[in-house]
Amino acid sequence: VKLARASNATSIADLIATRLGKDAWLAAGVTLIAVLGLIPYVALQLKAVSMSFALLTGSQAGADQPPWRDSSLYVALMMGLFAMLFGTRRASAAEHNRGLVLAMAFESLFKLAAMLALGAFVWFGLGLPSPPSLPDAAASTDNGGFIPLVLLGVLAMFTLPHQFHVGVVECRDERHVLTARWLFPLYLVLIALPVLPLARAGDVLLAGQGVPSDLYVLALPLSQSQTGLALFAFLGGLSAATGMVVVSTLTLSLMIGNHWLAPGLLRGAWARGDAGDLRGNVLLLRRLGIAAIMLLAWAYSRSIAGNAALADVGALSFSALATLTPALGFAVW
Repeated sequence: VKLARASNATSIADLIATRLGKDAWLAAGVTLIAVLGLIPYVALQLKAVSMSFALLTGSQAGADQPPWRDSSLYVALMMGLFAMLFGTRRASAAEHNRGLVLAMAFESLFKLAAMLALGAFVWFGLGLPSPPSLPDAAASTDNGGFIPLVLLGVLAMFTLPHQFHVGVVECRDERHVLTARWLFPLYLVLIALPVLPLARAGDVLLAGQGVPSDLYVLALPLSQSQTGLALFAFLGGLSAATGMVVVSTLTLSLMIGNHWLAPGLLRGAWARGDAGDLRGNVLLLRRLGIAAIMLLAWAYSRSIAGNAALADVGALSFSALATLTPALGFAVW
C-alpha cells in the first residue's frame, strides 16, 4: 500500500512497471497477462450465472442455443452497463471510489449470509450423512492436485488485478491493513465452513442424478422443495458474480486504457497540436474496453459450454495470473 501510494500506482501493472525501471512495454506486457487471465475469469462468472439460472428455471443452457437465446449474453450486457455507469464517471483513476467499495462490502456480506444459510440447511435440515455412505468414486478421488490449487489460490490474493485494486489502490488508510489481516482470513473461514457439508450431502443425494458438483448449492434445496432458499442462494451467487465481474472489468479496462490505448491517444493529440482536455476520450476508451471485455468473456463462456467443471476454468485463470508473482515480488523487494 505504501509503495503504490508513493508511486501513484492505479493498477498492478503500474506498480510493477514503475518499480522495475518505469518501462512502458513492461506495463503493456503485464496488461496482456491480465487480459489472458481475466477473460476466462469473467467467463467463469457468466457461465456460472447461466447454469444456475437454467437450473432454477428448468430451462436449457449451452452453446447449441442461438446467441440471442443465450441468457449469459444478456447477463454480460447488463453487467457491462452496470460497470460503465458505476466506474467510468471520473477520468482520474487515482481517486478513491467509496461507492464501489461499499457495493463490494454489501455483496460480500450477502453471499456469506447465503452460504451460511445453505450450510445450516444441510446440517440441520438434511442431517450429515456418515462418511461410509459416500460413493466409492468420491472416496477414491485422486487429490494430488489439491496443494497446487491451494498455492494458486494464495498467489491469486496478490496477483488478481481486481484484488490488487480493492486491497491496495482503494485502501484509504494504512491502518485498515491491520484490520484486514484478521478480518479477511476470518471471512474466508466462515464462507468455507459450509463447503464440506454441501459437498458430502450433494455426493450422497445428487451424484447419481448427473448434477454437476458446481450446482449442488442450488440443486440441494430444490431437491427438498426449498425454493425460497434456492432463490436466496441464487441471488447470493449472482451478487458475488456481479461484484467480481464489475471490479474485474473496471480494473482491466483501466489497465488497457492506460497502457495500450492512451499512449496512442496522447501521441495522436500531440501530433495534431491538440493536447487539451482529453478526459472525455479517456472515459470513452474505458467504456469501449469494458464492452470488448464482456463480449470476449461471453464468447469464451460459450466455447467452454461443454466443460461442466467451473473449477477448471478458475484454475486456468489463476495459473495465468500466477506468472506475475516473480515480477510483483521484485517490485516490492
